[in-house]
Amino acid sequence: MPVYGKNKDAHPILTDTFFTHPKPTVMFTRPIVIRLFIFGFMVLVGTSMAANIQARNLLGFFLSLISLGAGIYVIHLLQKLRESREQEEAG
Repeated sequence: MPVYGKNKDAHPILTDTFFTHPKPTVMFTRPIVIRLFIFGFMVLVGTSMAANIQARNLLGFFLSLISLGAGIYVIHLLQKLRESREQEEAG
């Protein structure tokens, strides 16, 4: 039975490196979550457009197009924000 303390057999949760390096796992999951959110939004907008075309609802179709345009604009703004942050860090 290993004794946990400041030895080589210490449990990973009890070591200092576990608490000082949680950033890499967060940085890998953040883009995935954002992409899944955008994909889910686009699927919902596409489903809404298809349902409005099937029901021959012109107003609903136009509102779906507006929602699609707003989603694309938000993606554009996020990319501009990322580029400006990269320029601030570099410069």
